[in-house]
Amino acid sequence: MSGPDPGVYPMVLFEIRTEDVHDAILIHVHGEVDLATAPTLQDALRSAIQSGRHVVVNLAEVTYFDLSGFRVLVEAKDALGERQALAVSGSTPLVHKVIDIMQLGTLLPVAHTLPEALDLVRSHG
Repeated sequence: MSGPDPGVYPMVLFEIRTEDVHDAILIHVHGEVDLATAPTLQDALRSAIQSGRHVVVNLAEVTYFDLSGFRVLVEAKDALGERQALAVSGSTPLVHKVIDIMQLGTLLPVAHTLPEALDLVRSHG
């Protein structure tokens, strides 16, 4: 009988899952965001922005995040409609260290939790 070896689990390097939450689209990112995977994040952001709703990007399950990912987030913020807002959530030490180094918090609202991020976008003008 063939099949996966017991105790061996496939490693997910990158995955995006979107979730509709009434007035917002949540984009849950899992794994590594780099030059190879940033275009997939960009596509998810474009689709969310086209919905006309607020956008929250959850980075809590991100294990690596490079400059290409930040570029995609900043470009998404610039593409928002007048009545839309975008916020980032994610409380992993890695993500917050990179956010601090890149000073992303000066460009985008950053929250520690999803409920805080939803509050941020919902308070948008």
